[in-house]
Amino acid sequence: MGERSADLVVTEQEAPGAFTLERADREAKWTTTRTHSKQGPLRHVGDHIALDFERATESLFLRCWRRSLQVATAGARRVPTPGRKGDCTDPGVWSPATTVRVEALVCGQGAALDDGQVSGMDGHDGNSLDETLWRFAAAPGIEFVMESHDCFYSTGLRLAK
Repeated sequence: MGERSADLVVTEQEAPGAFTLERADREAKWTTTRTHSKQGPLRHVGDHIALDFERATESLFLRCWRRSLQVATAGARRVPTPGRKGDCTDPGVWSPATTVRVEALVCGQGAALDDGQVSGMDGHDGNSLDETLWRFAAAPGIEFVMESHDCFYSTGLRLAK
């Protein structure tokens, strides 16, 4: 059997103007500014998958584990927890509060990454979400979102549209 390979396609998009997340979801006209791809070997190593995208100009070494993640529905936003408006330590909640469980591949960079760094990162607990991890799920996929205004800062994962 031959070596298995992986393709990673990165698409960058921009929307002109300054939008809140809610307005960007409804009104923004997104334009693709760049699409590029990386190819490399895919190897099963113990309990995880190694993806090594190595090129002369840039390299990306991902270590990935299959995880079941709790994510918000498409279009959901992070809002202050009821009764905690103005509390700068508030991690926030989803609005609407509905969440779903999706199967995903959770990846981090570097050979030294271990399963302990990807366990429990379900995107449902606001500020404890690790922004350095990549999460891949079946279409439509999942996206990392951030709400930030005044002293409120909250992040989470939701289904993409």
